[in-house]
Amino acid sequence: MESAALGAALMAVGPTATATAGAGGLAALALAPCAALVPVALALWAWSQSDDKSRRAATSIRKVWLGYKQRREFLKLREERARAEDDWDMWLMDFKESRHRARFSVGKEVGGGATSTVFEAFMCCGRRVALKVFHRKHTFSFNNEKQALQRVGAHPHIIRLLESFEDPQEDGLVLEFCNRGSLYELYLSCDRYRMEEIIVSKIVSQVVLALQHLVACGIEHRDVKPENILLDDGGDAGDEVPLVKLADFGWASAEPGPIPPSGVGTLWYAPPELNPPVVGVDMRFATGGGKSDMWSVGIITYLLLIGHSPFHLAVEEDEVMLLAAKGQVDTQTEVWNELSFVAKSFMMKLIRPDPVQRLSPSDALEVQFLKTCRMMS
Repeated sequence: MESAALGAALMAVGPTATATAGAGGLAALALAPCAALVPVALALWAWSQSDDKSRRAATSIRKVWLGYKQRREFLKLREERARAEDDWDMWLMDFKESRHRARFSVGKEVGGGATSTVFEAFMCCGRRVALKVFHRKHTFSFNNEKQALQRVGAHPHIIRLLESFEDPQEDGLVLEFCNRGSLYELYLSCDRYRMEEIIVSKIVSQVVLALQHLVACGIEHRDVKPENILLDDGGDAGDEVPLVKLADFGWASAEPGPIPPSGVGTLWYAPPELNPPVVGVDMRFATGGGKSDMWSVGIITYLLLIGHSPFHLAVEEDEVMLLAAKGQVDTQTEVWNELSFVAKSFMMKLIRPDPVQRLSPSDALEVQFLKTCRMMS
C-alpha cells in the first residue's frame, strides 16, 4: 500500500521526479536537476503519509509543480522581453565604443528610421556633420545610398556625402548637416498647414533643380517626400525661404527595373508605376528620366498649398493606390478654388497616372509657376 502511494505521488509530479526516485531513491537526488528537487522531496513526504491522505497529497503536489513550471515560464518570458527592450541601448553603447567614437563627438539623435539612425556629431576639426549609422552590416540601404551619393557628387540642392565607413560593428555615412530640420517640420509649423504660392514655388524649384541633376547623373530618387527634403540656412528672401537639400537615397535606382511586390518608396507620395498593381486599372511602367520623382513633386506642391494630401479622402492603403492609379485629385475644396491658374496647372501636369505625360524636371523649370520665382530670385 505504501508503494502504491509513492507511485501515485511520483506520477502526479511528472516524469522527471519518477525517474529520479526509480534510479535509487535518495542517492539519486544528488544527481537530479535542481528543478526536480522540490517535487521529489514533496513526493517522499507524501509517501510517508497514511494511505487515506496520499491521493490528496499527490494532488497538492501536482498543483505546486504546475505553479512552479508556470512561474519559470513567466520569468523566462519577462527576461526575453527585457532583452528585447535593451537591444537599442546595447546597440547604441556598442556604436559609441567603436573605433569611430574617437573620430567624432556624437551628440543627440536627429532622425532615423527602420534601418538607420542619424546623429548630430562633430569631427575632430570641429566641423558639424550628420552621422547616419545603419543598424545592421552590409544592408542594401547602406550600399545603395552610398553608391548613389558617390555617383551624384556635389550639388547645392543635394545632401553631400563627406565619407563612409564600414566597421565590424556597423556601417555609416558622414553627411553634411542641415540645421533647419525637414520640409515636413516646416509644413507642420505653418498656419492651417498652408504656405503662400511664392514660398512654395521657391522651395519646389530647388527640389526640381536637384532632380534635374539626378537625371543628368542617371539616378532616380524614388522616395521624394517632405521628410526627405532637408532645410538649411542660405536661402532666398532673408531666410524666409530656406536652402533645400534632397536626402535619403536608400531607394535610389540607376535604371528602371522590377518593382518589389510591396512597392517602392512611400505610398502617399509614390507614383502608380512604383506601387503594387491595382485590380481593374492598366499597369504603368517606370520610364526613367525623373518622371516618377516628378509625380512626388506634384503631390508635395498640393500638400503645401492646400494643407492636406490630394488623396486625403482615402482611408485604406488600397484606396490610396486606386485614387493614384486613376489620377483622381480632390479639386472640390474651397482652398483649391483660391489658387492661381498657374499653380493648379503645374500640379495637374505632374499628377498624371501615365509617366509619359508628366513634365520632366527640365520641362517643369520652364513652367510659369517655377520660372517666375526663379526670375525673381
